[in-house]
Amino acid sequence: MIKLLGYTWSLPHTLIGLAVALLGYRAKDWRWRRGALEAIATRDMIGKPAGQTWGCLIVYRSECTRELDWLQIHERAHVRHSLWLGPV
Repeated sequence: MIKLLGYTWSLPHTLIGLAVALLGYRAKDWRWRRGALEAIATRDMIGKPAGQTWGCLIVYRSECTRELDWLQIHERAHVRHSLWLGPV
């Protein structure tokens, strides 16, 4: 129940991220893993980061960056922030 409230609370930010991922980054290879939706960008990302988190969505620069353990931990910390802070 708590997770559902968190996902609902972060939904506005997640929807913005979906639009950016689909229209701007032309994301592909979507999957749900450990509480977050993940995708791979096929275009350069703003600022060229290894990954970006938008609500409960994580967009990685490449398949290689998606497999980095330290990056997954880092980006999931942002997902947790979004579950608590939502659109704030």
